[in-house]
Amino acid sequence: MKQLKTGMYMILMGVLICSLTACAATGSRMAASTAGDCGMKPGSKMMITGVSDNDQARKQFEDALCHELKNQGVEAVASYSAIPEASGLDRETLLKQAGNRGIDFVFLARIAGMEETYAFSSYDPVLFYLGPGDTGGNWSAHQQQYIRQNATAWKHVMVETRIYETKTGNALWSDTLDIARPAKNLSAQKVINKAVKQIPRAISRHCPTNS
Repeated sequence: MKQLKTGMYMILMGVLICSLTACAATGSRMAASTAGDCGMKPGSKMMITGVSDNDQARKQFEDALCHELKNQGVEAVASYSAIPEASGLDRETLLKQAGNRGIDFVFLARIAGMEETYAFSSYDPVLFYLGPGDTGGNWSAHQQQYIRQNATAWKHVMVETRIYETKTGNALWSDTLDIARPAKNLSAQKVINKAVKQIPRAISRHCPTNS
């Protein structure tokens, strides 16, 4: 079990999004996460960044998210087209490259943590012997109790997202998404797919393009 958990962490951390400590440097102002905070207008440009040592996974994540965002009116650009090397994905470089290309916002994401929960699909009856006494130690006296059966383990991958304004370098808002999947069916690919579906909805709540 320990090896399984370790392996899953390595897959998710290495393939999806690594730590963005440098991108969340102190001094960035965090505004309240309310609709219209970002000042995003129709045609606003956003650089999408998923930091990973796996170039193929990074490209897949950024391309898929760009496609979804374009469907809601955001002109999204993958960061790998401007910064192909993962070693160059620090906050200052991203903001500089975005500014040079006339991009208004920089989107960042990282895995903030992982939790495991259990869901029980049924409660099965079990007979418990009450012991000797008036019953003479036979099984005629018993009590029926229910114990939880058919436990399903779920993994919750917490994906932290953040948007920076290119012009000021300020962090405009952040949000944390709970990507939940049955543990036995969890894979980096499925986490990416679900994140790509949830992130545009979060962006549209905080930064509607019709504001």
